[in-house]
Amino acid sequence: MSKILEPISSNSAVGEDYKYEDTYTAIQNEIDKIQNITGSLKTDWVIVKENSKEILENHSKDLKLLSYWIYAHWKLDKWSGLLEALPIFIKVIDIFKNSAYPKKTRAKIKLLEWLRDNLLSEILANAKSTPKGTVDKLENLLQELDKILPIALENSSPPRFSSIVRKLKEEIANQKREEPKKKKKIEKKIEKKEDKPAIKKIDVQKYNNIPLLEEIKCTINRVATEEKETNSIIHLELLQSIGFIELENILNSNQKIDISLFPKKESRDKLESSFKKTKTKELLFELKTELLNYPCWIEGYFFIILIYESLGSKDNYKKIKYNLSYFIQSNNKLLTKQSPVDYAIITPEIQKWIKNFSTNSSVEYTQKYSEASALAKKGKRKEAISFLDLLYNKSNTGEESFLWRLKQIDMAIETREIQMAIALLYDLENRIDKYHLDEWNPSLSIEVYKLFLKPILARELTLEKKEAIYRKLCIISAQSAIKIGIN
Repeated sequence: MSKILEPISSNSAVGEDYKYEDTYTAIQNEIDKIQNITGSLKTDWVIVKENSKEILENHSKDLKLLSYWIYAHWKLDKWSGLLEALPIFIKVIDIFKNSAYPKKTRAKIKLLEWLRDNLLSEILANAKSTPKGTVDKLENLLQELDKILPIALENSSPPRFSSIVRKLKEEIANQKREEPKKKKKIEKKIEKKEDKPAIKKIDVQKYNNIPLLEEIKCTINRVATEEKETNSIIHLELLQSIGFIELENILNSNQKIDISLFPKKESRDKLESSFKKTKTKELLFELKTELLNYPCWIEGYFFIILIYESLGSKDNYKKIKYNLSYFIQSNNKLLTKQSPVDYAIITPEIQKWIKNFSTNSSVEYTQKYSEASALAKKGKRKEAISFLDLLYNKSNTGEESFLWRLKQIDMAIETREIQMAIALLYDLENRIDKYHLDEWNPSLSIEVYKLFLKPILARELTLEKKEAIYRKLCIISAQSAIKIGIN
């Protein structure tokens, strides 16, 4: 029998309310990443599954964690994971009924609605891969769940999970009906494709000196085989990645920047002239096509960003914008390093744009935090934290999410939510270690380590942990370490 089904102790079958503990907060942080609209933050479902299991077994019978636990089973192992966890999920609800956390029945119902809606979305998206016999097993289990929920929750209208199977059956039937039509469309598409001239693939040979780019190059080549993909934001992000990595490689090895990395002067002049006259979708396509062969051409990305803004595009091009700004600011050598024929890699126009963009971004962070701080001072602490959570989840890049996380920590300190601040700092420390931020963005890493050693937080750490953080800070910035010291 799973230990999750056993009471926490003889004194309290459901244990304690664990939601303010660090492990619980870490789980919630992972779940919050689901809402990240850019996809730049990925939920670690192993952490969600294992940490939820540990709390459910030893500390608290919590329906929120139970829902996260079973959802993590689906995310990690799809059908087999769901069918393995579902019987335990049902038994926990049947055994502990309405005594489990959270205490309010309405809160429990909202959690179950969240689980049902997310499972429904995932299951329908994977309907095509449903193993034989799975639908019947799932139907029996979900019908059993629907029977016990009204009794367990003492509520006559909990969400009905068996509706998932009904919609799954409908989706499978629809897919079977649509299959012949799809085959005909594919055949027609192949016929049309043969009549189209192939888009010129990127010349990957000139990047062969960088083994780490091989996977990116292959991906870009695959994307470049379809004309419609040349207009996609993902395609542009891939090109930007390969270009920036190539330029960084040159800068770090102190090589000269070859003019062949950029379009010929005639082509650049023509595109720049067109850009000054009009900013159209046609020009956008021309620029993206040029970047296929010259992904290091920074001015091309600059033109594209301004065209998107001019057209009022709804495409999520902000990641391209943030990445360009961050790359230039992180590589100051580009401002002085020129090609053999004095081609300005970073033009005065781009320098001015970067300066304005950085100022506006800094002002935005300050203004938004001031709004949150004002809410906190009015006693609306939860609203202030929720406001910063929303900004964090809307981050366009990993760096932006990192900065908003720092603001969340500032707010937690301001409102004396010390355990929350420490939990969020651990999240940032994990990112620093995982992505080696101490090497390519030391300033952000320094901020995190300085916060760890802030007296109000440091007193909650063990001496061993404080010494470890201090050593990390010394390696990156001895000056900062000397100013802070360690008690």
